[in-house]
Amino acid sequence: MCKYLHEKMVSTLTKYEVKEDASLWEYPLFTYTLYIGIIATLASIVVISILLGVQTGGENARYESCMSMTCINNIFIYFAPAIKIGAGFLAILGIIALIFRSEQTATQISNSNKSLQYDIARNSKLWEHEQLKTAFSQYFQHKETFLKLMERIESQLGISFLDKTSLYRDWFPFCSVKKFDIEPPPT
Repeated sequence: MCKYLHEKMVSTLTKYEVKEDASLWEYPLFTYTLYIGIIATLASIVVISILLGVQTGGENARYESCMSMTCINNIFIYFAPAIKIGAGFLAILGIIALIFRSEQTATQISNSNKSLQYDIARNSKLWEHEQLKTAFSQYFQHKETFLKLMERIESQLGISFLDKTSLYRDWFPFCSVKKFDIEPPPT
């Protein structure tokens, strides 16, 4: 029976994954340790009481209610093991809570990083799209300005260009719908 409970507890504790918004009470290691600590402390109090022969009243009671400093000091001396067990479990619970919070923070950071990477990828695609739209717009505005300039030159000088679009491509070979670059390449 104990082996079964031990296996069940170990499998439950190792399968638990800390969630971002989980409560400490949902963490099995914390709750099991808390219950075991309470049971161990109460059991030690009962055992010490039995060993001391404390009875709960009546004619045969070996001890009477006493509120002097000596009596209270003796209670702390007699029940020191139970107090130490309880304090030990409280310290263990504090460490477990610290580990839980650390894992929870690590999960939050991991989720935040994943979200940030997704946002960066999405923004990168948006940036590329915006660059393409800008290049597209600049290309057509530049080409339109070039063609208007050619028409003005034609009217002022009384000449005629046969193919203004080919002339544009020859003068600006690195301009296109997808990429706008009017600078000549470095030589």
